[in-house]
This record gives sequence, structure tokens and C-alpha cells, in this order.
Amino acid sequence: MFCVSSVQHALAQDKGPDTSTPEVFEAVDPYTKGKAEALDRAGYVSMGPFLFSEGIQTKDIEESLGGVRVLWVETAHFKLGSLLQTYRRGTDDIEEKKLADELHRLSKKLPRVRPQVRELDPWLRLHLYAQRLEEEYADFEARIGVTDADFTGKPTGDLNPANDMGPGRFLGCEMKFTVLLTERNAQLGRFARRWLKSGETAWYVAQLDGRSWFFGVAAEVMQAAGAPLDSALHALVATGVAEAFVYGFRATKTKRPLWLLQGISLAFGRKAEPRWCVFVPRDSEGPDDQTWLWEERVNGLVTNKFVPAWDEMFAWTDPNKLEPRGHMTAWSRVAWLSETDTPHFQKYVHAVTNRLEGDPQAAASPEAEAERQRKLFADVFGKSPAELDEAWRKWVRRKYPKK
Repeated sequence: MFCVSSVQHALAQDKGPDTSTPEVFEAVDPYTKGKAEALDRAGYVSMGPFLFSEGIQTKDIEESLGGVRVLWVETAHFKLGSLLQTYRRGTDDIEEKKLADELHRLSKKLPRVRPQVRELDPWLRLHLYAQRLEEEYADFEARIGVTDADFTGKPTGDLNPANDMGPGRFLGCEMKFTVLLTERNAQLGRFARRWLKSGETAWYVAQLDGRSWFFGVAAEVMQAAGAPLDSALHALVATGVAEAFVYGFRATKTKRPLWLLQGISLAFGRKAEPRWCVFVPRDSEGPDDQTWLWEERVNGLVTNKFVPAWDEMFAWTDPNKLEPRGHMTAWSRVAWLSETDTPHFQKYVHAVTNRLEGDPQAAASPEAEAERQRKLFADVFGKSPAELDEAWRKWVRRKYPKK
């Protein structure tokens, strides 16, 4: 097991054992009825039980959580478990439009889904998150410039590390990505203590035995942060899953630059729901709060010369030490590279994840890693970090609105 993220942001206090009455819901999934034809139409492999990761069966997870029932689904690229409870849609206009669009798409695969339904029961939330995960996977492949066909899981015989896409079919990994969504921090903590050998944190991005990249989070995290909407939880899930994608890409142990990791993952989080981000708290919880409009804030930071230079960002190693301005800067710089120079951005992501000889995770010093990134900038973009920095600043001042 390799744990790469134990972030403390927005961690809710453990309220002790969950003594609430378990929610009662249908024993059989009402949307597929467990029928093979319905599973095929939805793009599902199984709804459990199944092998979650090497040495971990779905029944093992349920036992570790005290015998509670977990809802399971295996899709083309994921194995997902959910303990999420019924969610009642409210009057938030932005979320209402988002859910209406998502449920409409879902109803095309699962005809029993009613897009206008006001309560999202546990089964429906499972299906909704399965769809969200698969859509994010497809989006990630498109942004990085790859398709499933690039990951054959077979040795190519090519000794050039730049052409090594990894030993597996899932972005290069041998096992599907795994996700566990719980209602309570304590529930997820039980899983973490047994299989991640980790104490309780806000969420987890880790590599399980068998090299499955795992993301786990509890809905309680966003509730404690003053953001109880399902869309806010989706933002955090999208951020964490994208982080797992970046770590898993091509199954190399090469160190991922923190600025790139944060920039890519925040892009997916903001696409899911831009108004809540645990890394950049809002000034208030009210509907009139405007601090989630990062474009205006980044423009102000650039104008006031209060953004870190790219050379400084190369040395970043600890996400817990980053200030909100650092997260927003990383997000904006990745957006600029991927939008204005897509081919070279994709080439850079491949280059920076190339397999290195030896043990790159242990051997690379911060100085050596920063120098590697500088060299790759010159090789891929044909410019120095300072030149790219100035070009990005001009783009921000031209494109982003002012306060």
C-alpha cells in the first residue's frame, strides 16, 4: 500500500460511533432489477460481490465497517462502493440544472430513472456517481491525448521509456480505479485503518495492494465545511479521482510535479462544481458569495504581483503548505497550457511521467526534481519558465475579468 494523500483540509470532527438508525431502502437495485440486459445497457460489469483490489473482497469491506450494507457497482474503469444516504434536492438553481442534465443522461442508460425525481435514493446516487466517474475518465483521456486503445497491457518491446504506456489497460495500471464514498468520516476511517494503515484524515488518495489507485471520502467532510449540497461533494470526488488519475498515469513511480497535480485535479473539481473547493475556502456560505470566481481573483493577484513564479512552483512538495493563491495559480497555469497549447501540454504530461531508472520516488532530491522540470520546459515548450510565466501573465490580464 502506498498512500500519497492524507490532506487535513476541512476535516470534520469524529462524532464517535454512528448510532443513528440505518436507512431502509430496496434490497434489489430498482433501476436494473439485477437483469443482465439492464447491466449491459448501463455499461456495468457487475453490481457485486467482486474483488475490490488484491486481497480485498467487497464482503471484507462490509465486515470491516461493522456489517453495514454497501452498494457496489463495477464499470468499465472503476469499482465503486457507496454508503451515501438519500439526498433531497432543494432550491439551489445551479445544482438543480446540473442534476437535471445528469439524470437525463442517466435515464438514457437506465430507463427506470426519472429525471424529475426529487429524492435521490442510495441506489440512484450509486448510479449517478458511476456515471460521473466514467465521464471524468473519458474527459481525462481526452485532455491528456490518449484513448483506451493506447493501453494494451502488453509489452511493446520498445526500449524507449517515452513509448512505455504501462503494464495495464487502465491508464497504464493493471487494476481498475477504486472509489469508496461513505456518509460518515468514522466509516471511511475504519477502511483506512485496516487497508491503508492510516489515521483518519479528510480524504484518501492511495495505492492499494495490487496497485489499484484508490480514492475515498465521506459526505461529512463537505457538510462540516458548510457545503451540504451533493454538487459540493461531487467537486471533491472529481478533484480526488483526477489526482488518482495523474498518479496512476502510465503506472510509473516518477514524481509528479505538485503544481501540475493540483492544477489538473482542480480543473476537474471546478468543472463538477466551481463554487466549493476545500483548498480555497469561500468568504461566506451565502448564495451571494463571489469569492469562488477565481478568474477575477487570479487577475488581481497578477496585477499586484502576488503570484509565485513557475520556478518557485517547481520546488513545491507539500500540498498542506500551499496557500489558496498557490492553488488558484496552479489551476490557472494548467488551464492556460492545456487551452492555448494543447499538443505541447499533452507532450509535457507524457514527458514528466516518463519512467526513470532506479527508484525515482526515493532518489530525486527537490533540487534535482526542480531541475528536471526546468529542462522539460525547455525541451517541450522551447521556452524558459520565466518566458512562459510572462506569457501566462499577459493571458490572464487579457482574458480574465477584473474585480
